[in-house]
Amino acid sequence: MRSYYRGKAALLALLLFACASSPAIRTAEVPVEVTQNHVYVPVTIGRHAPLWFLLDTGAQISAFAQTTVDALHLVPGETGQVRGAGPAVVETSVFHDVDLDVGGNAIHVGRIAGVPLTEPSLSEGRAIDGILGRSVIEQSVFTIDYERRALRFGDAAVPAGAVVVPVTFDARRPVIAAELTLADGRTLPMRLLVDTGAARAVVVNRPFAEKHHVYDSLPLEGPFSVGIGGPSRQRMGRAKRFAVAGFTFDAPVISASLDRAGATAIGEIDGLIGGEILRRFTVTLDYARGRLLLAPNAALHEPFEADMSGAGFKAADLKFDRILTRYVLPHSPASEAGLQEGDEIVSVDGEHVSVQRLRAFFGEPGKRYALRVRRGGREFDAEIVTRRLV
Repeated sequence: MRSYYRGKAALLALLLFACASSPAIRTAEVPVEVTQNHVYVPVTIGRHAPLWFLLDTGAQISAFAQTTVDALHLVPGETGQVRGAGPAVVETSVFHDVDLDVGGNAIHVGRIAGVPLTEPSLSEGRAIDGILGRSVIEQSVFTIDYERRALRFGDAAVPAGAVVVPVTFDARRPVIAAELTLADGRTLPMRLLVDTGAARAVVVNRPFAEKHHVYDSLPLEGPFSVGIGGPSRQRMGRAKRFAVAGFTFDAPVISASLDRAGATAIGEIDGLIGGEILRRFTVTLDYARGRLLLAPNAALHEPFEADMSGAGFKAADLKFDRILTRYVLPHSPASEAGLQEGDEIVSVDGEHVSVQRLRAFFGEPGKRYALRVRRGGREFDAEIVTRRLV
């Protein structure tokens, strides 16, 4: 969900973000939800019921979803533009001096954007009510405990077994060093954005991928992720190895961007390290000290897998009770079953399921599923037999 402002208004916004401050944040812990490796934090605005905000270290700004703006009848101070993972630039509203309550702490943000998050929400299969980005994260020490589904902040203690990783900042984005070994044996040092807003293990930016011929070993191509600015087209496959902070991961599933615009089209950094790696640790974000702390958890040595249907799915609308096919890869189980983009998945093995559960079904090889499909007012049966595609 990476995003940034453009032009002179952008520079002013970033300066105001940096100057905004809150009273000292007390140590607290709040429960979070984890969906698709994304961390969702309950946030209260005024006297309204808590909303679920995505904690996104890749976002230079914090933001309200436009649906939140509309529901809370918020009045913007001005307008601007924003761009994220997708290639398109989108119009945004800007709000001034907002207090967010997180875990009983009032966190003040000098400026916060209102952005359209409907398409990312549909792809996620759940509402994204807003984004907690740099302007919030820089105000305290945040520790994401993926295993316990908890977020701690205001505590600078180093977790047991944690490795300290130096962080530099490129245009306010947290960057760390890592190494990627491709299938052909070449090892490439990389500067990677730490991005809790990205679900995948590693995404290589287009300029780096072109320079080092990363695409050659990645067989699948499709619009694999959706962010602010629309779908991001990528090639996907397996690397031989990925190493960061002394930890080594064999056969990770990685992707390389094909986009000519957007966050993964820039050359200043080489790519990003996302949730499929980060979830294997308790992650402490300590921007004031320029460090990231990684303490391995029980998921450290889990194998890397990818979708085994060859199709992407999304909710049909913000009720999240209907599922549509977002894309179908050629020569995949989904295409062999006759699925097409836009098909509605009515049921799986006779049961109505959510987007998240459907993805979980298609995460194991050799499984056979009976689908009821609706297309153009007509229903028919289809059968998918999953297999590894990478």
